[in-house]
Amino acid sequence: MRTLDGLPSPQLNLHWEGTVSAYGSLPRTNRELCRRLAAREALDLTILPYELGLSDPDDQVSAQLDSLDIRRKRLNLRRLRSLPSVCVRHRWPVQSQPPPHHLTWVIFQPWEYSVLTVELAEIFKRAGAIWTTSGFCRESFVRSGLDPDRVSVVPLGVDSDLYRPDGDLFSLPTGRRFRFIFVGGTIYRKGIDVLLQAYGEAFGPSDDVSLVIKDFGTKALYRGQTAEHLIRAFQRDPALPELIYIDTDLTEARLASLYRSCHVFVSSYRGEGFALPVLEAMACGLPVIVTAQGPTDDFCDSQVGWRIDSESRSTGHRIYGKGTVREAFLLEPSASHLAVLMKTCFESQRDVVQKGSAARVRAERWSWDRSADRVGSLLEELTGVRLR
Repeated sequence: MRTLDGLPSPQLNLHWEGTVSAYGSLPRTNRELCRRLAAREALDLTILPYELGLSDPDDQVSAQLDSLDIRRKRLNLRRLRSLPSVCVRHRWPVQSQPPPHHLTWVIFQPWEYSVLTVELAEIFKRAGAIWTTSGFCRESFVRSGLDPDRVSVVPLGVDSDLYRPDGDLFSLPTGRRFRFIFVGGTIYRKGIDVLLQAYGEAFGPSDDVSLVIKDFGTKALYRGQTAEHLIRAFQRDPALPELIYIDTDLTEARLASLYRSCHVFVSSYRGEGFALPVLEAMACGLPVIVTAQGPTDDFCDSQVGWRIDSESRSTGHRIYGKGTVREAFLLEPSASHLAVLMKTCFESQRDVVQKGSAARVRAERWSWDRSADRVGSLLEELTGVRLR
């Protein structure tokens, strides 16, 4: 169908609710998907950001997305009333109030534990569809009593033109030849204590090795929860290997340069919904060491890195102070196995190069275009409107 001026007319109203102008994986996902969905002529996209007073990253929302912000966009009321409409909520905390009745409600939510809280499970059951980021998350939702036919995976992606092996290098204050890197909030769920223990077991102060920790959310999301005190104590101990700590916000371009300045990415997480930094590091040509049995099983195997032995460990029947549907579990990665793997990387750098090359090839297939295509397919299934 075309308008009087010959341009294709939208077939579906799409309202996308969530943070867009901030640092972190969730707002980055919203930006990348909305940029691609906005280019689809069959969709009339409106963005509903809820943040106030947050700092924009340097790669801030483009002028195109800014014009789609509901606070600035001129809404076509006739189109709103006449076309099918969907509201996708990708935000934290989860909004329990349903959108207006004329909007089909989609909850797009990653999750890090084996089951949901009772409160979240009840909210999710009221939505028209549930999207999540990995097979691990989907299993958690189904285990919590959600209808498996209503739970779909939308895998995240990476900009392989920005995150690539060649390009500027981050200036690190070290002369050590081999460098491991971790990127993320240094909270319990990310397993930073496991990483520090393993690194300290594997190496000593005279080894030609360094660990770079790029912390996240120290002044906002994870304020008061990070392991900075443990990291600083590690740095002060003369019996331990070198550790470089960075807690400043970095643009995506600077973050890519930081990955490129290192050799192996390590994430000994206990719980993740996807682990986007792992994919970003792979796109930069780094092999990865990640916890086994988690969401990274979707895109990490022995061709692109190493998996840390792990086992499920109970966290009881409460998460964030809320009761759970059933007993909840996180993964517990083996610090001793991680120490062996880190030592293996240091001593077998030919394998590091080979797996890093394979990691780049793998990451190129996990694009944001692929993610947006998946969203388009799910919208078609949900509404019956043909969008392609």
